[in-house]
Amino acid sequence: MTPEQTALVTELFTRFGHPVGETDVKISCHLRDPAELHETCRITIFDDFAARTIEEMTTALQRLTAYRVALAERYAELETAPKIPVVKLSRELRGYGSERKVVYYLEVCQRNLDSGKDVVVETTRYPGKERHKAIAAFNDYVKAHPGITAEMDIEKKPWER
Repeated sequence: MTPEQTALVTELFTRFGHPVGETDVKISCHLRDPAELHETCRITIFDDFAARTIEEMTTALQRLTAYRVALAERYAELETAPKIPVVKLSRELRGYGSERKVVYYLEVCQRNLDSGKDVVVETTRYPGKERHKAIAAFNDYVKAHPGITAEMDIEKKPWER
């Protein structure tokens, strides 16, 4: 990405002088039918509106084009990053009050070694009463894939006790 494109992407994700993680691009312009305008001063006002909107749209187009370049670079970076397979079994408590239920999730992930982030490839959900099935499926998966990183977190959390 060129320095100009980097600057455009930075502008796109800056609000009130501070960087933000996401943005919303909206451009609005209220116009009137030229045949309905009968005063020259109002025609110049709406002409200014149209000119300003064209300028905003041009800038937005440049920013979004630079954003697409940044996305393509990020895609290539993630695709070529070293990854390792990970299988995780986790326990979650879902719902509120008397509707609280335990759920187990068996997740197969790809862990990016550069960032440490996991990308979930496959998820299997087990109700709390099928705890043994979830543990057996986890153990079977680990056995079928030697060398895989295995993480099991099925203990009650401190706030559940």
